[in-house]
Amino acid sequence: MKITVKSEALQVLANTGAAFTATKGNSPISRNARLTTAERGNTLILRATNGAVSLYMRIGARVEEPGDMLVSLETLSGLEFTEPAIQLNTDGRGQLVLTDGTFRVRVPVAAADVFPDITWFEGEGCQVDVKALKAHLDPLFDIVDPKAED
Repeated sequence: MKITVKSEALQVLANTGAAFTATKGNSPISRNARLTTAERGNTLILRATNGAVSLYMRIGARVEEPGDMLVSLETLSGLEFTEPAIQLNTDGRGQLVLTDGTFRVRVPVAAADVFPDITWFEGEGCQVDVKALKAHLDPLFDIVDPKAED
């Protein structure tokens, strides 16, 4: 993988993904996120799951070489970038290298082939009636902020 992304977008992606994966179990699937780029695309896609709930995010990217890997977002979420663009590339030794012009960070990665094949919603999104969703899910678990507005 060799791509360039906006640092602000990467921070949002890493922070959101880290918050999602931080409370999950110890398996490599639930503790890590899958980063994927398309062969002829212009996006970096993050996928994470705990088996019951899945997270799918994408940000714009300039893709020079596509890639697919599992990475822990704990390290990425703690970084603060000084440049507006960040380059991510794999070094062929199981590491993702992030460079922003003033520093270089290496993060261990794993092969993405252990990540489960999950059907992902690829649409433009939808509007959700928060009160109706909360009423439906309340007996199961509390995921909706009770102070949320419609």
